[in-house]
Amino acid sequence: MKTLRFRAKVSKSGTIQLPSDASLNDKEVDVIIVPKTKRIG
Repeated sequence: MKTLRFRAKVSKSGTIQLPSDASLNDKEVDVIIVPKTKRIG
């Protein structure tokens, strides 16, 4: 199983934008969110 890692920020409205990746189109995925203690630049 291929694993991808994206660094993202949850917006004030609660949404997350991920980079476009055609290999994920029309696929079911598991999403694991790990809150960071440092802000992403």
